[in-house]
Amino acid sequence: MDIRNFTFKKTVYGLTVTRPAGVLLIILAAALGIWLFIVATYRREAIADISRDLIAMNAHKAGQVSAWRTGRIHLLGRVPANPMMHEALTQESLHPGSQKTKLAEWLEAFLKYEAMPSAAFLSVKGHVLAASAGYSRPTSAGFNASFKTVVNTGAPLVSDLYTAEDGTPGISTLLPISIHNRLFCVLAVNINPEIELYPLLRTSPLLPRTAETFLVRKEGGSVLILNDLAYSKGSALKLKFPLTEAQLPSVKAVEGYSGFFTGVDYRGKRVFSAINHINGANWAIITKIDRDIILAPIRTREYLALTLIMLTLIIFYGGFHIVLRAREEAGRQAIIRAGTALRESEQIFREFMEHSPIYIFFKDENIRALRLSRNYEAMLGKPLEELLGKSMDELFPSQLAKSMVADDLRILKEGKDVVVEEEFNGRNYRTIKFPIHLEGRPSYLAGYTIDITEQKRAQEALRQSNILMKNTQSLAKIGGWEWDLTDRTMHWTEEAYHIHDFLPGDIEPNAEEHIARSQQCYRPEDRPVVMAAFRRCTETGEPYDLEFPFTTAKGRRLWIRTTAKAEWEGGRISKVVGTISDITGRKLAEIETRRIKDRLVEAQRLARIGNWELDLATNRLEWSDEIYRIFEIDQRNFGASYEAFLSAIHPDDRENVNKAYTGSLKYKTSYDITHRLLMKDGRVKHVHEQCETFFAPDGKPLRSIGTVQDVTAQRIIEDELRGTEGRLRSLMNSMPDIVCFKDGEGRWLEANTFDLELFQLENVDYKGKKDSELAQYSAFYHDAFMACEASDEIAWSKGHISRGEEVIPRPDGNAYVFDIIKVPIFTPDGKRKALTVVGRDITERKRAETEKDRINRDLIVSKQEMENFLYITTHDLRSPLVNIQGFSQNLDRYIKELIGTISRTPLPDETRQTLEKLTGERVPEALAYVLDSSRKMDALITALLKVSRIGRVEMHPKAVEMNQVLKKITDSLRYQLQETSGSINCGGLPQCKADPLAVTQLFTNLLDNAIKYRHKDRALEVNVTGVIKGGMALYTVADNGAGIPAADLGRIWNVFSQADSTPTKSGEGIGLPMVKRIAEKNGGSIWAESKEGEGSVFYIKLPAAQGGGD
Repeated sequence: MDIRNFTFKKTVYGLTVTRPAGVLLIILAAALGIWLFIVATYRREAIADISRDLIAMNAHKAGQVSAWRTGRIHLLGRVPANPMMHEALTQESLHPGSQKTKLAEWLEAFLKYEAMPSAAFLSVKGHVLAASAGYSRPTSAGFNASFKTVVNTGAPLVSDLYTAEDGTPGISTLLPISIHNRLFCVLAVNINPEIELYPLLRTSPLLPRTAETFLVRKEGGSVLILNDLAYSKGSALKLKFPLTEAQLPSVKAVEGYSGFFTGVDYRGKRVFSAINHINGANWAIITKIDRDIILAPIRTREYLALTLIMLTLIIFYGGFHIVLRAREEAGRQAIIRAGTALRESEQIFREFMEHSPIYIFFKDENIRALRLSRNYEAMLGKPLEELLGKSMDELFPSQLAKSMVADDLRILKEGKDVVVEEEFNGRNYRTIKFPIHLEGRPSYLAGYTIDITEQKRAQEALRQSNILMKNTQSLAKIGGWEWDLTDRTMHWTEEAYHIHDFLPGDIEPNAEEHIARSQQCYRPEDRPVVMAAFRRCTETGEPYDLEFPFTTAKGRRLWIRTTAKAEWEGGRISKVVGTISDITGRKLAEIETRRIKDRLVEAQRLARIGNWELDLATNRLEWSDEIYRIFEIDQRNFGASYEAFLSAIHPDDRENVNKAYTGSLKYKTSYDITHRLLMKDGRVKHVHEQCETFFAPDGKPLRSIGTVQDVTAQRIIEDELRGTEGRLRSLMNSMPDIVCFKDGEGRWLEANTFDLELFQLENVDYKGKKDSELAQYSAFYHDAFMACEASDEIAWSKGHISRGEEVIPRPDGNAYVFDIIKVPIFTPDGKRKALTVVGRDITERKRAETEKDRINRDLIVSKQEMENFLYITTHDLRSPLVNIQGFSQNLDRYIKELIGTISRTPLPDETRQTLEKLTGERVPEALAYVLDSSRKMDALITALLKVSRIGRVEMHPKAVEMNQVLKKITDSLRYQLQETSGSINCGGLPQCKADPLAVTQLFTNLLDNAIKYRHKDRALEVNVTGVIKGGMALYTVADNGAGIPAADLGRIWNVFSQADSTPTKSGEGIGLPMVKRIAEKNGGSIWAESKEGEGSVFYIKLPAAQGGGD
């Protein structure tokens, strides 16, 4: 059948039509048919593409939600293995309420690590046993139903979404916990779906932004929306639709439908949607997009095609008018040319059908093949001539062929375009079928088929690869990333976002944004290191592999490993690819292993005990470090074998050790032995060794493990203890004191020789007897024994150490005086255990103390007499000294008058010169010497009077406010300080108890000396401080003056003594002696430290005022 018969069969116009109007109508109908064919094809392809994308994306989202629910359960699945939590719950089950605080603390730590808001332990009746801060038990019916399910089934689950107490959506993870194989409580962890669940519903960037994903569930006779909708904020768990609105995708979803669905959404707009159901939940997930959004670009193409067709018609219409005016001959020629063009078109069409890469078919109303492209021969395995004029069930009789014919008849009858995907002979095909309408009804079926087998295989392989990569990355906690240096975009895998706790839509695709956000997760000190490595990789191609602490966007603390390498293209770096791995588990294990190992090594070092293992199959011996230290063997030079071990043992013990070990192998027992080691320098060590051997089922020994402990110190202690016991006994017996040990009943256990001889018990079996029982053996000491027993009872009743003096008579008529100390010892429950009695013979000391008291009294009297004598002597010396000073001054006046007289009296020159020399030089010099000496003598006498007065003045101690005293002294020295540019700094000074006037004189003298003996090259600085120590106030006066030579420091407290290096000896040398006497008269003391050229520090210790303390 040729193209003419195919094209124009059953039309009202034929090729014989000669009038241009008829041709115009034919072309117009053909153009309209072509346009309608294009429109149908465009729309079918657009709908097919969006259906695939929606179904794939919705299935991906459904998988994400299911994986999220499973992940929440797996996260809690590790909780029962926590020993601290399990122990606390065990105690709580035994003692209700005892572990509430500890369980709450555990919950806080758990929530902080997992970045969750709140959690609680609920009893099987739903009561809160312990909760974290901010936990509020949900009361919704959905939560209660989930809680009952967990209690009844004993299986963990993620609850249904519910409305929390504050009106916001909530969801909980529930984990049953058993104690002693009995359900005790349920761990309920509240989850904020706004953070954890709803972000998973965000549409993929592969779909238009108007696409929307949401969750629904059936609730009574309605369908309930589970999350906020894009065009209906606040709709989560509030917006419902009746099940009668069958055009809604949400209604189809809760009725069990899955797949692609065309309907209207909650706004009443026509939408395309994909529906899936969530495994393990009564939820359905829907991804929808407005139909107008998808078809808008198609309409533009449709309008463009229509415009082109109309433009063609307009052009033709102009030609039509030309044809009307042309001659009949020109018309015939036009018809001839048209026929030629038609034949050429037919030839082109035939060639196209011969060589078309796609499968093209035309079928009649009975679905028999009218025209087929040549490639059908290869597909169907028959020559083209056998295929034409026949239907599929005539060519390949089968049920499948009949169904294919029936489908084609249905398509032709309905008059609609259809896109189908079919499998034939093991290959996949996509066929676009459309009816061709003639006279207003579908008369032919046309279409084309594309072999999509490889595309399908590639898509499935890609899908499986993506699933495998995603699951692998999730299980291995490894995320991937790629930075394209050409367009400067960054791409992360889903696991990379998960490790950072980022959502893909939260970060711009540019590399800088990804890098900046990722950098915030590193510690500040690590960020430069990461960036430097990244920069080297992008600039030079240097790869890196680094490990760092890491804090996610949600505050989870991790350890991560980051790697990168460069990819080169055309001699330059085009991309950098890398990974980021969550190695927290490995790092924590390494840290814990290292900590345990360090603790074990330290414990072995402290206990001086090591462990070893011998592989009996290979004779390989392994020692811990401590054994090498015990044996003093270099690990590098030790042949680790059983024979090498034996060689390190003392030769005399080697055979016994070998017999012990081989015997344990023979009789399958453990062994325990102590033996010696001989060191290279001749020293001997003692070690205690234990061993256990493991055997195969056939009785063959496999390996031995054991410990070696250095017990040399114990051996030495034991030997020393025995020696010490002997020496102690010898010491006790050599002591000229009473030493006696008694038990809790007062019976003698041990006594030294002096005690036995004192009470005449040398030949008496005294052990186990009380004092009252021993009294019968010595009549002379009967009363002494009874007194001792009575004083023992007093010591027991006091309950602590008691001390007193006891007089014990001697047979010679004299008496011993003993300083007796009794120490009672009690058992932990307060019962009497033992009594230690020690008596020191203080007879001679008491006599010495009596003599000392007598001498001290004599000294006090002598001192008083000396002070009185000094005062009287200095006072009596003062009268003649005043006369000497007075007469000397008179003589000086008389000399001056004599000089005047001589100057007026005529005298011989020689006599005048002699008199002038006597009166002008010699006599004045002698008088000046006498006056100077008398002044010095007067100063010395005055100083002696001051010293004697200090000794005789009675002190009146009272609480002295030292801060006020120092302020008054500083004010009085203000002029001297200004003259010398000096300063006195006083800290907070404690009160002392002393005579206020004496203390004022003491500190005035010290500060005056500081000013007087300042350093000439620097400004004076004096610091006065004070503290309370042991009931005494300790003050320091520190200056930066000239200092005191070390040789003079011990003499400064002597009367009339001054340092040789003193710049000027203007003082009398009694200031510091007076200061010392004032301190001592007030019950204190004074001392000094000094370094020549740097300054001096004076320490003054006085009794603290009442209430002072350390």
